[in-house]
Amino acid sequence: MCKLVLDGGSVSSFTSVSNVFIDEYMNKANGEFVKIYLYLLRMVSKVMDAPEEFSTEKIADHFGILESDVYRALTYWNDEEVLSLSFNDEGKIEGVLLNNYIQTKAASSRILHQDESVDVNLLAKASGESVSVPATSSKEYIIPVKKKRSASEITKFAEDGTVKELCFLAEQYLSITLSPAATNSIIYMVEDLKLDSDLIEHLLESGETSLPKIEKKAVAYAKAGITTLEDAKQDEMFRDKISKAIYKVFGEESPAPVKREIDFISKWHNEFKFSDEIIIEACHRTMAHTHKGSFEYTDSILTNWYNKGALSMEAIEKLDDEHSKKQSSKFAKTSKKASKKKKIESHTYDFKELEKKLAQSNKKKD
Repeated sequence: MCKLVLDGGSVSSFTSVSNVFIDEYMNKANGEFVKIYLYLLRMVSKVMDAPEEFSTEKIADHFGILESDVYRALTYWNDEEVLSLSFNDEGKIEGVLLNNYIQTKAASSRILHQDESVDVNLLAKASGESVSVPATSSKEYIIPVKKKRSASEITKFAEDGTVKELCFLAEQYLSITLSPAATNSIIYMVEDLKLDSDLIEHLLESGETSLPKIEKKAVAYAKAGITTLEDAKQDEMFRDKISKAIYKVFGEESPAPVKREIDFISKWHNEFKFSDEIIIEACHRTMAHTHKGSFEYTDSILTNWYNKGALSMEAIEKLDDEHSKKQSSKFAKTSKKASKKKKIESHTYDFKELEKKLAQSNKKKD
């Protein structure tokens, strides 16, 4: 046996972890999820240096956990947009892309809507490279503290067409006369939180009678990156009865809304025009096939029905019947071949025994 001395040469002997991950993502995540993400970072350089087969099963074996736990961790980081997952036709993970979530923050509390460049040389040093590593720009939403505007500032903002109209609607819906402080709340939603006027009007007409409570909802929308009425409607649909029913079938508690899952439900309702009954049926079939809740697998079922024009339960049952007939026909052909083979085998003779009998018969004749 030969002992080998490995020389790392110019290859970096450490794995770089962004401060943004440590500050913004790590504190909210399950410890097992963090371990798996750090392991993925490590494996990126390892696979690049010496390509090898990599799978969720290998990750599970490495940590001595279930493969479903690995799947749950990858799904969590996918929801957080730290990485992006790709799926095959069966709804199983087939690819993992580590996103560049490096973000710069403003010194003062405000919402950043501009793309901000990252010093690529800093990333190069952190990764042990001698040349710059390209980095994509990104956005970071920071909810600003409401400013205490002076009376003259409030008056000036109130002359703006959008603010003026929303102040009028607020007085109508809430049956109040807006004070300067209340007017400043409207200004805060428009100027600082950057919510569309249609969304603010939607909040005003929601039946809520307190402007501070409306402002609180506006802040919650801004934190979730919801700035338009369309986004808000999708969010409300997720929280509605259908989402609770889906998670009940999946055997899970209804979690906080995740954009990816909101988008799936929106697609099934708005694009495919499926009823709740059909969506729940697809969820039941997902559990029957995978034994776990998966929006991706459910989407593959519903997409297949949509592509085949099966938009009602009757049409889906017809597809099931056709599939059963095909399977029965396939089974019948297989059985027929097996029966024919058995018949041939049943007529197989022992030629040595026949020759022996024939020889005995000839002796008797002699």
